[in-house]
Amino acid sequence: PISTSVSQQYPQVSCTTSDVTASADILQIAADVRDQLTPLLQLGSNWRFPVNIHIIAPEDPLTGKVRHESVSVVAADGTLKIWAFLPSNDPNAREFIQRQFVTALLWEKFFPKKQTFDTQTRLDIVPTWLIEGLREWLNDDPEHDRASIVRRATQLQLAPTLDEITSWREVSDDRLLGLW
Repeated sequence: PISTSVSQQYPQVSCTTSDVTASADILQIAADVRDQLTPLLQLGSNWRFPVNIHIIAPEDPLTGKVRHESVSVVAADGTLKIWAFLPSNDPNAREFIQRQFVTALLWEKFFPKKQTFDTQTRLDIVPTWLIEGLREWLNDDPEHDRASIVRRATQLQLAPTLDEITSWREVSDDRLLGLW
């Protein structure tokens, strides 16, 4: 049977699937991502934005409708909620799942605590390059190692600090392109 498991550590995180092992793994990924990024981003101890990961197994009624990764963001009850869907055989599942958790954690850093959300809320305030960079950092991905680029930009005093980046109100994906 398909059920939704909720993280005991972070009740805002849940996983819907018929695969109990996959569900436990996903909830653990959420805890690991939070544990690794909290000191870097200086986050509080509570998960602020809900994230549900739905793994579509062959017996799931959504099997015919969801054939690839998809995400929807819903503004409800004054907050944003991430609903992510992916097939159980997705070869890039871990990266996709981490991307959702990293996005939610960056929202915690970028959006003021008292802000309410609606359909006019700009989600692109968190740049894709930052989401992907932190996701890659979590995995120490050797194929996408940008350490030498960052090192050079830092040595030349061209690289912004994390405090500067997180205080930017509007960032395009290519704002830092000139550094690289």
